[in-house]
Amino acid sequence: MFSRYLCVLIFAWCILGPMHLQSISIGWESLVTFSSYGFEFSPIDEQALFILENNVNSIMSCVQTCHSNAQCRIFDFDDQLHRCRIFEGNITTMGSVVTSSLSVRSIVGTIELQPDNFVNRGQPCSYCQESRYLTCINATCQCQSHTFFDGSICQSQKLLGAECIDSTECRYDLNYTCLPRQQCGREYYYLLLFFTHLISTILSFIFLQTTDMINSILTSLFYFAALSIQNGNTVGGYANGTAGNALNALNFPGGLSLDYNGLIYVSDFNNNRVIKLQEGSLVGSIIAGTGVSGSSASQLSSPAGLYVDASLNIYVVDTFNFRVMLWHMNSSSGIRIAGSGSYGTSSSTLSYAGGIVVDSLGNLYICDAYNHRVMKWLPNATSGILIAGTGVAGSSSQQLNMPYTLYLDESNSYLYIADGLNHRIQRYDLRYSMNVTTVAGGNGPGTGSHQLNTPIGVYLSKKTGAIYIADSNNHRIQRWIPGATHGVTIAGISALSGNNATLLNQPRYVSLNLNETQLYVTDGSNNRVQRFQLI
Repeated sequence: MFSRYLCVLIFAWCILGPMHLQSISIGWESLVTFSSYGFEFSPIDEQALFILENNVNSIMSCVQTCHSNAQCRIFDFDDQLHRCRIFEGNITTMGSVVTSSLSVRSIVGTIELQPDNFVNRGQPCSYCQESRYLTCINATCQCQSHTFFDGSICQSQKLLGAECIDSTECRYDLNYTCLPRQQCGREYYYLLLFFTHLISTILSFIFLQTTDMINSILTSLFYFAALSIQNGNTVGGYANGTAGNALNALNFPGGLSLDYNGLIYVSDFNNNRVIKLQEGSLVGSIIAGTGVSGSSASQLSSPAGLYVDASLNIYVVDTFNFRVMLWHMNSSSGIRIAGSGSYGTSSSTLSYAGGIVVDSLGNLYICDAYNHRVMKWLPNATSGILIAGTGVAGSSSQQLNMPYTLYLDESNSYLYIADGLNHRIQRYDLRYSMNVTTVAGGNGPGTGSHQLNTPIGVYLSKKTGAIYIADSNNHRIQRWIPGATHGVTIAGISALSGNNATLLNQPRYVSLNLNETQLYVTDGSNNRVQRFQLI
């Protein structure tokens, strides 16, 4: 779509002609890249990135308009409307080049940054007096406003939700800082939470013993130390963590699935049922099981893993009945499609199974937890095929120890398994046997960012490839980006359980909504489902 501008490396040559070249400082040299005709730039945040719009007669005039503004790095020009718009930012991460809605004669240009443009950074100001890319700050040449130095180039500062390592990477003029979850975001919201909680704590415990006061204030300080933590919204069960069996209550919820309509399906473990919840209402409806433990076709006994397919059929791991049940949409009873109904270690039996996923061909992938294996059941099969683990608990790369849940990345033929008592996430390449990679944890149980402690839930972002993990005994949700050696806490506080909106207590399963703006968590020992906003 893009091609380099063909004149020369200096805009001034193209715009003013060779006779004027000597009057242009070498510090204003640039390289531009153009799209094909028929496109325009669509920023992710127009208010933050838009600089100005002018009417000009030619694309060269638009190039000159952008080049003369030190903050401009992107522009588009409509040859029919003579509209020239200029923007700051990174064209790859801060917007999209889209088909123009106005004209087939619209074109997008971007200034291509070169390390040579920034070689004088840190030098005395005399080195950058006529530079487009550097400015004089405190007697030395530094990056222009809204940019940060990445070691070779002054890159555009990042916007809300972008990954960061240091606060200099974020747009400070918009009050963004690098939160501990390693994303750019506004810090004042979390400070407000901290001070509100601290004041409430002081008032609540003013008449209690000094020890209670100190402990509670220390808890408040955890809030301050974890500014990345957002309040969760309760979308299922009681917000205060109370268990119950009414339609607006849950009792140790586990399995979690969202359908394409955004409806939430929850395995209500101790209530022996599957509940369907609609956003905005805490009152659910029973769609599988009766609420009474049993082994008939209409009953469940401690359901765990849950999967809802595109036809809204429901696959339920009926844990204490040692089977998997399929409930067709609107059916009042289920059909046993895996397991014999009795405990066992053979290929036709299951032993306290956990998570389940179903591929596009209808094959089942089941975490057979107490058998330390994952089994694949073909449609209408009477026995499963071993595809992960050996059936014996162990910590080698080929072994599993209490695999709880799993996630299937069918497009890449990867199966991610929460290897609970090995405190790691294993990725199996289904195209090649014995090809296993530890992609998170694996450093023993612990609270460190490189560790996990009994991970139960695992979910993969289709957009970024990041892994979301319910790190159950650490009472937190961790996100590991591809290739990372440590995770970042995005919900809960490490090693601190509780039932307020900020805390979790043994989170079990995780899921994302369709556009990946919301994270859903079954907060097991708090008997609720929490929703967290992703930025």
